[in-house]
Amino acid sequence: QGGLHAAPTSSKASVRTSPLVYAAIHNYGGKAGRGQSVTIPARPYMGFGPGDISDLTELAEEMLGWR
Repeated sequence: QGGLHAAPTSSKASVRTSPLVYAAIHNYGGKAGRGQSVTIPARPYMGFGPGDISDLTELAEEMLGWR
């Protein structure tokens, strides 16, 4: 039910997150609870960090035989 789910096709690879309502608040942070009385800090588990794009580009180029 929860967690990350791989969704590959013949033309792309993607990862889906849990469809549960509370999944986004854990990734992005924000106000939650009754009357939005609790502030939950962001704990990102999805997304790209500073070096990820270059790492992914390098990996893709190697797999395609461009390097």
